[in-house]
Amino acid sequence: MDALIENLPVGVVILADNQLLTANAEFSRIVEYSKKEVLSFSFSKLVQNTIHPKDRTKLQALLKSKDDNTSDYPYTKLRILLKDGSTRWVEVTLAHLYYEGQPATQATFIDITESKQTELFLKESKARLDGIIETATDAIITIDESHHIVLFNAAAERIFQYTAVEVIGQPLNILLPSRFHQSHTQLIDEYKQSNQTLSPMEATHDARGRRANGEEFPIEAMLSQVEISGQKLFTIILRDITKRKQTEAEKERLFEALKQHKTQFSRQTMQLRHLSRQIVLAQEEERRRISRELHDESGQDLTVLKLNLEMMWATLTQQPQLSDLQYRSFLQQIENASHLCGKTMQQLRTLAHDLRPSALDDLGLDLTLEGLCQDFVENTPLNIIYNSEEIPRLSPTAEISLYRFLQETLTNIVKHAQAHKVRVSLESNLHEVSLLVKDDGVGFDKESIRFSHNHLEGIGLLGMQERLNLLGGILEIITHPGQGTCLVARIPITPESELLSPLGQKEFAI
Repeated sequence: MDALIENLPVGVVILADNQLLTANAEFSRIVEYSKKEVLSFSFSKLVQNTIHPKDRTKLQALLKSKDDNTSDYPYTKLRILLKDGSTRWVEVTLAHLYYEGQPATQATFIDITESKQTELFLKESKARLDGIIETATDAIITIDESHHIVLFNAAAERIFQYTAVEVIGQPLNILLPSRFHQSHTQLIDEYKQSNQTLSPMEATHDARGRRANGEEFPIEAMLSQVEISGQKLFTIILRDITKRKQTEAEKERLFEALKQHKTQFSRQTMQLRHLSRQIVLAQEEERRRISRELHDESGQDLTVLKLNLEMMWATLTQQPQLSDLQYRSFLQQIENASHLCGKTMQQLRTLAHDLRPSALDDLGLDLTLEGLCQDFVENTPLNIIYNSEEIPRLSPTAEISLYRFLQETLTNIVKHAQAHKVRVSLESNLHEVSLLVKDDGVGFDKESIRFSHNHLEGIGLLGMQERLNLLGGILEIITHPGQGTCLVARIPITPESELLSPLGQKEFAI
């Protein structure tokens, strides 16, 4: 029997009454002690030298189960301590037998180190895989061939707002809008037949998921399949792309806005170029008008006045004693010279008023605007009703801008509006001064002239708007064909020092 035990390919130890009777060569190889060393150990010494401390209770339990006859062939897996202190995994099985005529216990030791290492490796790999799946930011969902969910990771719980317990065993369709149920089922069935290992889910151009609360959201997904024990499993790696879609939509909106701003900028650039040309032309025309009036009227009158004065001086120096006829002629010359002086002074006042009404400095904006309205009432068919509130004193630039706005507007009404009644209101609040001009004329199509210079007289509406913009103000235009026109000029109230003309307090009146 010893020869049989010695040649067995597994480690064998024979025990009786907790005494070591024999051990074969394979056991010596497993524990890396010589057979002589093994046989020199008592049973307790053998346990101490060859069984891992944490597994000795397993061996005790195994021996107890043998004594209690709770199992025909009790066994366990434990670690063996080698002579060098390293460990090796073995499977230990106990059996009853007779050795040299007395009852004994045979302990069989099978080296399972490699299989145990493989088992531990697989367990660690599974733990790593489980960790990767649970910490992945994308939803990972696995379904079986009947499209029932068998895996649902933490990201899927967060995205779909279901717990894994709620969806495991449920059909995949609970995560999809009802209109996609048939197409997705067909997609997976076709994919199953294709034997592809990885494929994007392109069943629709607008793939969407459905959360537990019924909310739909856009998704991007990849589908893979694997066969395990003859059963196919399908894994969907899915991403919520709501933010991406929102970003793309916002990007598209900003791009369209940029295009519109670019178009508007180009249009405004053309308007400003046109305005600049109109301003230059208006300035040159104004200079020519002033030059012509000074030359043709005031200049000639002053020349005549000079000649009259020279003639009067010659008469007085050459003929100190005048006859009655000469005296009356002399008085007529003085009267003519006086009349000519008055006419010339009036012409110069008119020129000065056109450049800047002195009433703005003497009387203020309110009374000056009222006087301008009165001038139009006296010289045109318009019936103008003027109303005003007490307003703070504005900078010279702001006052002349509002004056020119009213002057230009009333002139346009006379020329184009065919109006009879006009209401003018000067108002203010804590933040701005506004001047409203409303007529009952024919009105016009605002959109048709918004970007057309052919309908603007002089610098016209564009000039008004630019003049106000320089002061931080705005021009509002409310009009429809056949319904009259309402123009409102608004200028912010700021400290005097902040309302200076961009030209260094020099007026740019046209």
